Amino acid sequence: MTAGIETELNRGVTGFDRLYGREFVSCDEEEVVARVRIHGQHKQPIGLVHGVLYAAIAESITTIATVLSVAKDGNIALGLSNNTSFLRTMTQGTIHAVGRRRHAGRTTWVWVEMSDDDGRACALTRTTVAIRKSERVGRSPLVLLSFLLTVFAINVDTGRPRHALEYY
Repeated sequence: MTAGIETELNRGVTGFDRLYGREFVSCDEEEVVARVRIHGQHKQPIGLVHGVLYAAIAESITTIATVLSVAKDGNIALGLSNNTSFLRTMTQGTIHAVGRRRHAGRTTWVWVEMSDDDGRACALTRTTVAIRKSERVGRSPLVLLSFLLTVFAINVDTGRPRHALEYY
């Protein structure tokens, strides 16, 4: 995987990931680290961070990290399941998400732990990512990066965010 890819991933973020503010810190084949600064729109009416935010972070970072690893073999990665357990509430600060690859099989990868600014676990997520063949992704890192930025880009014809399924 290309060193410093997180800079390009952060520059190209659009759609839902941009809406909630996901930012990559580091990303390689074994571990992906991201963060989201908590704002008012992330909270439930009672002031706690909404659980769907943890699930969205996990799904996003693990799918993208998996794509970065499997695309060189002509594969794509698609979220298959997401099981999030909430351990501690958060109301402010930054969610720190660390996805460690726990299983890397031929057809599925399982990656995620999220903590607060003090390093206390707030949520645990088991994200299973499906690996599928794709004729759309080449073997070169440049083609891979182009694919990722295109999947998470704006459709120039409609001005709307593209959805990954538009390509398959």
